[in-house]
Amino acid sequence: GVSGTIQAMFFHDTLNGWAGTSSTTTLLHTVDGGLNWLPIPLGVNQGIQAIHFFDAQHGWIGCSGGTVFTTTNGGLEWSAVTSGISPYAIDAVSATELLAVGECGSLAASIDGGNSWLNARGGVMATWQDVSFLDDQHGWVCGGNGMIATTTDGGNTWTEQNTTEQWTLFGVHFIDELDGWACGQYGALWHTTDGGATW
Repeated sequence: GVSGTIQAMFFHDTLNGWAGTSSTTTLLHTVDGGLNWLPIPLGVNQGIQAIHFFDAQHGWIGCSGGTVFTTTNGGLEWSAVTSGISPYAIDAVSATELLAVGECGSLAASIDGGNSWLNARGGVMATWQDVSFLDDQHGWVCGGNGMIATTTDGGNTWTEQNTTEQWTLFGVHFIDELDGWACGQYGALWHTTDGGATW
């Protein structure tokens, strides 16, 4: 069995998926759609908070102590670097360009596939729970107190969007520059068709 809460999960097709718990750095991998899971110890004592794959080969795992594990061969091998933040979510617009977000508006960006990270503050002092980028310029984050913010310059500046939500939003995803969804505590579900100008 698995001890701890499943904190992060990512499937890059209907069969191949990854999951991690908040209490240990043991990665779980399935190749049969979740019927069976193989544990893969990563060797540090940090909980897994974020998992993201750009494609079947390039993936990242964000851990509570700031460690980010990177694979370029579909998870056969993982290398560890320090991101400088405790990443709650990671998103990638290519195999080399990615952004991680975390507590108090912290973010870390990489342009070399996660081998090195630059840290910054997003200007919005809320814990960012999720991030969704359409391309290297347009992205959204969500987090505490119903916060949603957007960027049109690759994360250099962020503008808050109003949802009137009072609870934490844990997920945000846009399918194009206009159509997006956010979800959170107590069944909160928000939808926008104008890029977040209204929700």
